[in-house]
Amino acid sequence: MERIETKAPFKQALDILLERCQVMAAEEVPLVQALGRVLAEDILAVTDIPPFARSPYDGYAIKASDSLNASRKTPVCLEVVEEIPAGAVPSRNINAGTATKIMTGAAIPEGADTVIMQELTTFTEKTVTIFESFRPGCNIIIAGEDVKAGCRIARRGEIIDPFLAGSLASQGLTRPKIFKKPQAGLISIGSELVEAEQLVPGGAIRNSNRYTLMAACATTGAEPVYLGLTGDKIEDIVTLITRGLDTCDILLCSGGVSGGDYDLTPTAMEKAGIEILVTNLGLKPGRVCAIGIKGEKLIFGLSGNPPAAMTIFSLLGRPCLRKLSGYAHPGLRATKVTLLDNFNKSSQNIRIISGWLDITDGVMRMKTAAAHGHAVMHALAGCEVLAVIPAGSPPLPAGTILEAYLLT
Repeated sequence: MERIETKAPFKQALDILLERCQVMAAEEVPLVQALGRVLAEDILAVTDIPPFARSPYDGYAIKASDSLNASRKTPVCLEVVEEIPAGAVPSRNINAGTATKIMTGAAIPEGADTVIMQELTTFTEKTVTIFESFRPGCNIIIAGEDVKAGCRIARRGEIIDPFLAGSLASQGLTRPKIFKKPQAGLISIGSELVEAEQLVPGGAIRNSNRYTLMAACATTGAEPVYLGLTGDKIEDIVTLITRGLDTCDILLCSGGVSGGDYDLTPTAMEKAGIEILVTNLGLKPGRVCAIGIKGEKLIFGLSGNPPAAMTIFSLLGRPCLRKLSGYAHPGLRATKVTLLDNFNKSSQNIRIISGWLDITDGVMRMKTAAAHGHAVMHALAGCEVLAVIPAGSPPLPAGTILEAYLLT
């Protein structure tokens, strides 16, 4: 596979990576544990939903023809022959001149073709009086109005959201077949790092990328697995990579890709038998990276710089995790955004900027983060979208329209 070199388009890199990604195997899990997971098969309805015609209101089920001449001046009085609560089966048919008192959700009795809301009538225990005419079918939820037996109610690759979970339950399907969650292994690399709970000696920093990337994996549907922190020694990096390849479905290595004397991650990846597919995409942030594959497992060598690591993860890592997880459409969710503010920097390379969406008047506008420096992390909290500034762009005024990608 030809390596993507400096300044190659990240979309070309993504195509290569998605082509090499393999979808996870399927498993059955209880429906209550399947929310947010991805279906591994098409689902056909085995029954109509609702399974019988029912009433949407408390009221009276009648024949519409009995109401034909009803008005305030000429009301129509009908005999009430039965009361049907929700969950009960009607025992009396409706004939001309009769009505059934019916509760919300109750089955429509044979012969009735209209339901009149109770508040539009006057009634006694044995009669109901109506004051206007109604058409056949008024206020009746017909059998199969939501779902017809035999129709496809879900496709392979769909996410189980609350409404789909309810639809599956209505079919009696409480153990859907879904794709397994990929195990995303995270390796932190850098002699300057200490774990977040430890005291920080002079010249060291806390390993915040561990938590940033693990959270990013979790919100993408993967199960993050922390494999450990190592210094800048090739043998130690190779050991952790090898361990991760044995136990995880995808690896993310944070740190050691910049090309300096102590940036040994790409070399360690190759020593671990990994074929490097993507390097140095020419993005700002995220210029340097090393992404490869061994067998069917992708390994992402990411910068230790938080914005750079998250840029590459968002543009390349998240879609690959979605592909592993079985998403029908795992790729980037492209849109256009209009800048709300001036962007006052020129962009020699392709620049990726983060921001928040404003759609108050139907136009998708983007408010950019206040800072885009090398160490920026807090200023990017809650960002919803990445916009792409083409290479060679001057400072951009508010109102500029940019290609962008949603992060949700």
